[in-house]
Amino acid sequence: MPRYEFVEGTSKKFWEIAVAGKAVTTKWGRLGTPGSEKTKAFASPAAAQKEHDKLVAEKTKKGYAAVGGKPAKAKAAKAAAPVVEEPRNAALEKAIRDDPDDDGAYGVYGDWLAQQGHPRGELATAQLARNTAVAKKLLAKHAALWGELAGLEDVVTNVIWKGGFIERARVANTFERSTMHGGEKSTIDVADVVGKLLAGPGRFLRELVVGIVDYEGNGYRDVVKAIAAHKSVPTLRSLYFGDFHSEETELNWSAIGEITELGKACPNLQRLKLRSGGMKLGKLDFPNLVGLTIFSGGLDPASSKAIADAKWPKLEKLDLMFGRKSHGALATAKPLQALFDARSVPRLTALGIKNFEFHAELVPMLLRSKLLRQLETLDLSLGTMGDAEAALLLAGKAQLAHLKSLDVSENFFTAAGLKTLKQIGIPIETKSGNGSAWNSNKLGQRDDEDPEDPSDRYASIYE
Repeated sequence: MPRYEFVEGTSKKFWEIAVAGKAVTTKWGRLGTPGSEKTKAFASPAAAQKEHDKLVAEKTKKGYAAVGGKPAKAKAAKAAAPVVEEPRNAALEKAIRDDPDDDGAYGVYGDWLAQQGHPRGELATAQLARNTAVAKKLLAKHAALWGELAGLEDVVTNVIWKGGFIERARVANTFERSTMHGGEKSTIDVADVVGKLLAGPGRFLRELVVGIVDYEGNGYRDVVKAIAAHKSVPTLRSLYFGDFHSEETELNWSAIGEITELGKACPNLQRLKLRSGGMKLGKLDFPNLVGLTIFSGGLDPASSKAIADAKWPKLEKLDLMFGRKSHGALATAKPLQALFDARSVPRLTALGIKNFEFHAELVPMLLRSKLLRQLETLDLSLGTMGDAEAALLLAGKAQLAHLKSLDVSENFFTAAGLKTLKQIGIPIETKSGNGSAWNSNKLGQRDDEDPEDPSDRYASIYE
């Protein structure tokens, strides 16, 4: 069975394919593993061969190289059907970008589009008048309203329109478009779809959620490049990378990559959420960010330091989940020193240091930090704190007295440790947020764990 391999950074995968009569068999997985195998039957040997050629072209385009030879050349794709050019008015578009909350700017542009005979003008009128029935009919009737996104309604979902344009959307791959899952629909490039969204009906996009990108080595670097290619997306206020579930891919099988370009491309971004196993964030410059959430099973020291060292003049809420040391996560709190010194977070009042394995340093650093004085809420859940940390928190209760809430759920406190925490005298959360009986005491989750042995403690989320 011919074999292809892909090696880039931490991503090391193989893919094999063979044709036997009317059947195509593929095998894939990480290098060094047996992998998974699937056989699919077709109507004829010719159809099977056609499928083989298509899959090889797709894999080689992604960078897979034939073992022992050069990558097979992908066949030239058929030219796409021409998209009807939409009239544009730079001055009217600038008015919307300058104040995307102004319905009047959308109305003026809609009137101009209607005068040019484009259906987006009629759609703008219907949507601004809250006439959902008319708007729905127009969207069903005119593919031009979707531009190059026409036919991709399964990929671009959760769409909310405003004044003829897409204001909010989620973009993600689907099982139906995955060769790995035997999908019947044509494959797509999520980064390309994001680019078409921003260049077309989503040119004034306010919120973007990106789900699964690739089922074989999920990553968001190309999506970052697609957004940065537009030079500036000034209307974008909220961005979320990593909205996938475990049936699509596991947390630590996904990577964010560097996001430095996003700072310049999205100058007015207010909320950013990044969810993946590993990240290499690079330099961060988001002067208007109000909320930052990092959800990781292996947030590395360099990325942790980049977050702590960056300037956050408007940041009010920071939520950091680190993960396990065995998965590359931060093993010491030292890279966070600039954050604890409150060097560049004048407005930060809500802090989450969660899912960590550096409990021995964390509590002492927090109690003597300048940052603690300005916080209103502190979340230390999902970590590896034990009774020793409970005692330290009690000893530092004077520094904690101003807090409106302290969350220490799902750590490693014994019953005695929980009793110690209650003596601090502030609202303390010791149960999981889902209302289950699994409280802050993670002891007993494994038969071999020893409550006195820190090596038996583990961050809650990693895979």
